[in-house]
Amino acid sequence: MKKKNFAFFFFLAIAAATIGFAEPSTIILNDLTGIAVPAESLLSGERKILFFWASWCHFCRRELENLPAHREFMAKHGIDLIAVNVGEPTAAVSRYKERSGFPYPIVLDSQGTLSDSLSILGIPTFVYFSKGKELERTNYFSPVQASQIFKIEEKREQKEVKRK
Repeated sequence: MKKKNFAFFFFLAIAAATIGFAEPSTIILNDLTGIAVPAESLLSGERKILFFWASWCHFCRRELENLPAHREFMAKHGIDLIAVNVGEPTAAVSRYKERSGFPYPIVLDSQGTLSDSLSILGIPTFVYFSKGKELERTNYFSPVQASQIFKIEEKREQKEVKRK
């Protein structure tokens, strides 16, 4: 019986991973004031980090508490961090932001559309982007790691330019 259950859930996981989710270019999220934010705009730009989280998640809250200490690092390195709340009502997220004083922009992925599109399997998840291209995923933020991820991408781009 256990082998059959494992096989079923393994098949289900594979099927879920291959189902066609919406393209980010078609997804519209909202910020906490209700303003529409095209998901595509979240992915574009030189250096972006999308942080997928929820206020009920202990590990997410720990990351949210640590992120403000890295504002200077982010600004110095031209990194934009956008917090993407997954599946919570606007009022709950607004209350959390007010209580915590979280300084970064927050968008709401209320239906999990962007999370599904990017195959976010758990939270907290940090997804690093450069020029619309996903570079890396982690479950915690580290300034050293962020620097390395973006430096590796810059070196790769420089090599491509030299080849042309």
